[in-house]
Amino acid sequence: MDGLYFFGGYQRKRGQYFNDLFYFDLDKKQWSTIATIGEPPSARTDHTAVLYEGSMYVFAGYDGHTRFNDLWRCSLKQHKYKWR
Repeated sequence: MDGLYFFGGYQRKRGQYFNDLFYFDLDKKQWSTIATIGEPPSARTDHTAVLYEGSMYVFAGYDGHTRFNDLWRCSLKQHKYKWR
């Protein structure tokens, strides 16, 4: 199964920031919203997200007021999506 994970973002039209996690299945061409466990990072855009050894790491970002310098990890193993 090949796919892409997307975290956060910004909607310019409404000035709204997000901290949702989505998955796009490249084979099925289908989006899925991922329900996570634990407290997620605050809503943001302009961050970096990487996948490494079964986890997604989110670093930094901006929410319209604050420039973050934090690091978050979401375990993607066994479909137990847990923020740490």
